[in-house]
Amino acid sequence: MGVLEIPDSLAATVALLDAAANPSVSNRRIRWQAMERVLRILRSSYKQTDGSILAQRELDIAMRSWSWARVCMDGPVAPSHPSTGIDDLLREIDDAIAVLGSPRLSSLRLAIDAISASPHPAAELLASHVTMATATSTTTQRLAFIVRGEGLVGTLDWVAEVGLPVDVVTVSAARRAAPWSEAILFGPPERYAESPWLVGAHASSTAGWLLTAPLAPVVTVLSWTGHRPMSRDGYQPWRGAPNPAVREEQSVDVVEEDFMPQSLDTFRPISHPVFEANEDSEDAFAVQFLAGSDTVVAYFHHEVGPKPAVLTFEDGHAVVARISLSTLRMGRAVLLRTSVAGRDALDSATIDWLKQNRPKFSIEAAEAAQQALKDAIAARSRTASRKNIVDAMVAQGLDRSYALMLPSRMRYPDFIAPQQQDTYLRVCRALDLQPPANAFTLLKTLRTARRQAGLVLSSRIAQRLDAMPDLADQLRDTGSVVLTDPGVEGVALMVVRAVGHEPVRVPSWRLGMPMTPDGHLWHT
Repeated sequence: MGVLEIPDSLAATVALLDAAANPSVSNRRIRWQAMERVLRILRSSYKQTDGSILAQRELDIAMRSWSWARVCMDGPVAPSHPSTGIDDLLREIDDAIAVLGSPRLSSLRLAIDAISASPHPAAELLASHVTMATATSTTTQRLAFIVRGEGLVGTLDWVAEVGLPVDVVTVSAARRAAPWSEAILFGPPERYAESPWLVGAHASSTAGWLLTAPLAPVVTVLSWTGHRPMSRDGYQPWRGAPNPAVREEQSVDVVEEDFMPQSLDTFRPISHPVFEANEDSEDAFAVQFLAGSDTVVAYFHHEVGPKPAVLTFEDGHAVVARISLSTLRMGRAVLLRTSVAGRDALDSATIDWLKQNRPKFSIEAAEAAQQALKDAIAARSRTASRKNIVDAMVAQGLDRSYALMLPSRMRYPDFIAPQQQDTYLRVCRALDLQPPANAFTLLKTLRTARRQAGLVLSSRIAQRLDAMPDLADQLRDTGSVVLTDPGVEGVALMVVRAVGHEPVRVPSWRLGMPMTPDGHLWHT
């Protein structure tokens, strides 16, 4: 007798029923004060119009502002992301102010500026949550962000930028997919069904399957200013279905706990070292720390990695997550690796992951392909200018903005290869590099292994930090804590004393490294 084949459609139905058997649903809200101000202006100033052409223009701007705000509610979309339509909105406001001189338009412009200059309030919380969930998961299932169509592009860009192992899908796509380990909704379920023809209880019931027959056994509804609170009932997708029990989580303040040392002095700019000039240098920004009596400096770039790794606490547990340089501020605790121990630990964790998940994989061959790319860019840099290299990449079909930052990024120690095979092959042709037939497959697997190893190390460090009940007090008292335990030795937490405003030319391989003011590596 042969093995019974279960149709994919039936398997998906069974999986959905399993997820619906005992769903865990929680609701968490974030306070977004800057958005509160925008919506308050829109509600109070644009309730009606006197019918004049000028008043109608203001009303049109208000409607466009509402559209922009709704995209910002459709996931962790940066308010300044092009997909929100902010460029056209600000241009229209400025043109109207020039003609109308309207005080309320000026107030609206200032309120929108305050938002667009900051990251999305959910971004850091989500990055920490996904990092912790992935590191502690016992399955290979991924998390899913469920978004509406308006927020899809911006959320995809943010997930790619941060490098989170999550799937971003629309509701229609989620209906056809197998369950994930956790589904995160942005706002209450009815948002995903509402239309001019579908409102109120009807929209809640239509979207009720997101909670009562969910695509994952764990569902988190993450809301912020602009989202209506979840109703207590009305989510049954069919008559007689039970209402899900929704656990109300504590509201989240977007300002994370700072570790501002009580002995903080007024920032005194240090004299930056003069690094050897070369075409591999980047315009980076100095972040200054104090470890004991030592001044320590690390340089970060807005686009070239690594990003600052900061310590936060979620539900009382330590979480280490990378954030963009633009969100780093004085008082945050940054994790820095101060010796080769950090690199050794990453290599060891990478090998362990490969042995367990890809036992036949040759890490030596993958690292050889990685090094070949670095050797090729180094060799070309000795005989050609950066402009010539960029032009050669553009001639192979690469976007110029991407090609401009690629030569420096390729020489950074953690860079493996472009993420797309077509891009990788174009780069190889531009550098006259003939890669082995399976080179990209090797590099792709190596990238996955290193990413998983990084998650393991972050979790290991976070567990060690969890075991330090007086950690926050130590950071406030001294401004730095150095770990010495096996596997995390050489890791330091340092509280930011200042972030420089003027760029400094720094070789890319020095980015993210703790250094003394004279340019030498800082050691404990």
